[in-house]
Amino acid sequence: MNGSAIGGILCTGLMIVCGILMGSPLLIFFDLTSVLIVLGGTAGMIMAVHGFGGLTDYLLGGWFHLLFSKAPVKAERCREVISVAQTGGRGAILMAAAAAMIGLTQMLTNLADPRAIGPAFAVCLLTSFYAVVLNLLVFVPMSRFYNEAALTAEG
Repeated sequence: MNGSAIGGILCTGLMIVCGILMGSPLLIFFDLTSVLIVLGGTAGMIMAVHGFGGLTDYLLGGWFHLLFSKAPVKAERCREVISVAQTGGRGAILMAAAAAMIGLTQMLTNLADPRAIGPAFAVCLLTSFYAVVLNLLVFVPMSRFYNEAALTAEG
């Protein structure tokens, strides 16, 4: 991965964190339910489409290679990693949509109890936030890197 890509990922993450910290404590942006729904659901979608190896070999192995290896990548492996990254990106967004419906349903069923509205609404909003951040910082850069690597390997 080139320096501009790493710098871009770090800059994007830093801007997100700065935006949060300028208006509130970072901790209020953590909701375990939302994290489990987005990460667990996205991992489940990757495994459903690509098997367990898609999650371990291509997603985790792809990031390991991207960050630590200088060895060239074969075009076929690049295509597999890109496919897994695209599945992960779509899966994260779909899980956010499902979780938003869960959170809204929980919120609407508890309108009589104002204390129950906040946590349900947090699930609704934070799952969408987590899915977007996951796409921005993981799946899009991974797809870009392996797309460029595939072009080089074929080329």
